[in-house]
Amino acid sequence: MNAKSAPIALSAIIAVSLLLASCGKPKQEANAQVDLATNNVGQLTNDTAAPAQEQRELPELRQNADKGDPSAEFLLGKRYEDGLGVESNQIEAVKWYRKAAEQGNADAQYRLGRCCVRGLGVATNQTEAFQWFRKAAEQGHVWGQLGLASCYDEGEGVEKNQAEAVKWYRKAAKQGNAQAQYNLGVCYSDGEGVEKNQTEAVKWYRKAAEQGNAKAQVNLGFCCERGSGVEKNLTEAVKWYRRAADQGDAGAQFNLGTCYALGEGVPKDLVEAYKWFNLAASQELTTAAEEREHLALSMTPAQLAEARRRSSEFVPKKEGKERRRQNYGD
Repeated sequence: MNAKSAPIALSAIIAVSLLLASCGKPKQEANAQVDLATNNVGQLTNDTAAPAQEQRELPELRQNADKGDPSAEFLLGKRYEDGLGVESNQIEAVKWYRKAAEQGNADAQYRLGRCCVRGLGVATNQTEAFQWFRKAAEQGHVWGQLGLASCYDEGEGVEKNQAEAVKWYRKAAKQGNAQAQYNLGVCYSDGEGVEKNQTEAVKWYRKAAEQGNAKAQVNLGFCCERGSGVEKNLTEAVKWYRRAADQGDAGAQFNLGTCYALGEGVPKDLVEAYKWFNLAASQELTTAAEEREHLALSMTPAQLAEARRRSSEFVPKKEGKERRRQNYGD
């Protein structure tokens, strides 16, 4: 790491790869996004009762559901899915979601679409998932909009259509959804479904980053580092790399390590550089492992011991509602 150009190139390569990979949204990541959705629909319905209270409320809830109340049907389905006051039963959850969804309950429509994506209590069916996401989205349901956008983006359950994906990402993004904001930023960066515009990309990355979306923080940091869509500012780049690195993002950890190794945007510090390279390498980022070993040649035994100690004590801290990247919900 003697030459300044080499680490900068490596930093750029990692960040660019994240920019390119992010718009692809591999299926396994999209499915992982469904898991996060499970946690927040409860917030939409204020279903935060303690277990004992949930059991007390269950008879009345079931009675109302049996009478055909769509809100009660949805909540009962959620109880079965989450095992709240009843034994978890995905088939029963789908049964009640479907009853509520068919009466127009947007939360249930979204949840039913999510179940169809994951094959939870029902056979996996991307086409049906798309249909339920659309119904929820057309009612303004933010996670339905995000799920629908993802279907168009990935061509799952419907013919791939980037322009439609952008349309629905934008609707969800305008409602303040961080994942939609990030995905919309990626679309602007890559010029997919919309004319390429790095300034717009930065705008949406920033909105998502400020809500704690780690991938948006990495991309925003990269834009600040390169002066892409925003004035070049290495201090600002370090700020965003650090926020994502603290959440455990390997690419951000590598880029932050590079900044410390070069003294760019932050005072040069080989111990901190090694720490961040080591953390990124622990997530199987090969380039980070290579840089870590190269850096070690310039460090004293005491510095290495301190860097390893700091690495061992690191605990990722997630920001806000962001837990994992998701398209089908938060």
